[in-house]
Amino acid sequence: MKNERIEGFTYLRAVFSWIIVVWHGHFLGTSPGLTIQDHYYANWRDVFHFNIVPIGVPIFLTMSLFLYIEKFHRLIGFGENPAKYLKKD
Repeated sequence: MKNERIEGFTYLRAVFSWIIVVWHGHFLGTSPGLTIQDHYYANWRDVFHFNIVPIGVPIFLTMSLFLYIEKFHRLIGFGENPAKYLKKD
């Protein structure tokens, strides 16, 4: 069995690993939207904290599930194209 890599997964893992490190290290500070204020206008930190960071964990879980299913298909003998085994003759 060849050691195949999915390049898109490699890039996603690299990008979101850094995003998670930046989030937990508080390198960008905290978002002003996380505090109670009378008047508040959104800024770039809010986009990072509320739109980009929350998709990191679901992306890792989805990639893990996909890779698990791919390995399962290879182990039971479906090979590269499991759809051909599902067709009726």
